[in-house]
Amino acid sequence: MGFPISAGLLDSMVLSVVDREDTYGYEITQFIRSAVDVSESTLYPVLKRLQKNELLENGVIDCIWSSFSMSGRADEYTWAGPYMYSHQVVAVMPDSDIQTLADLAGKTVVVQATTKPESLFLDGNDPRIPEIRALHSLQKRELIYSYLAKGYADAVAAHEISILQFMKDYGVEFRILEEPLEAVELGVAFSRSDDRGIAQALSATLEEMQADGTTRSILAGYLADPDKYLEADGYAD
Repeated sequence: MGFPISAGLLDSMVLSVVDREDTYGYEITQFIRSAVDVSESTLYPVLKRLQKNELLENGVIDCIWSSFSMSGRADEYTWAGPYMYSHQVVAVMPDSDIQTLADLAGKTVVVQATTKPESLFLDGNDPRIPEIRALHSLQKRELIYSYLAKGYADAVAAHEISILQFMKDYGVEFRILEEPLEAVELGVAFSRSDDRGIAQALSATLEEMQADGTTRSILAGYLADPDKYLEADGYAD
């Protein structure tokens, strides 16, 4: 029978398996899942992050700059930023009676497999997320929106920018709930042993870009409401 474990212990377990022998990601997940109560959607992001950490510590890369969340990792890296905020959200059809996360109780939600929204629903650690009827995980991102539009699910959970881009590209109208599943700071991660001063210089540059409007101008080229992604309180409470 499995038992719940902390993120730190999960990291240690993955590293211990890798240290013993060269192992593929699938084999690692199956081995760990045989011992503890953890989903694949929780394990795969851990594997990807640890791989990035190895490249960073070995000097193969200078930094990690790929929608990398600062939340919960303040002591793991030397950070530049945050430079913007990332939102995982829930979207529904315009005429849906779902207005808040609480209204998802007893509903069917569709997500892309191995993404953050999937782990948020499977882990059950957020008291704001009610017990839903079913969670459908699809491999291809574009299919989750068609799944919602055809009525196979009551709601879709995904990165907000992904939803907005799909609506723009295909002329489909969804309604995004005001209450986000998750809002996190995005930053640029450097090794804590990196003493070159690049992180500090980049932080100063990012602050200048925000102050003179450069960051907002860049975001405005892609997003209708760039200010929402530059403020921690970009969503209504």
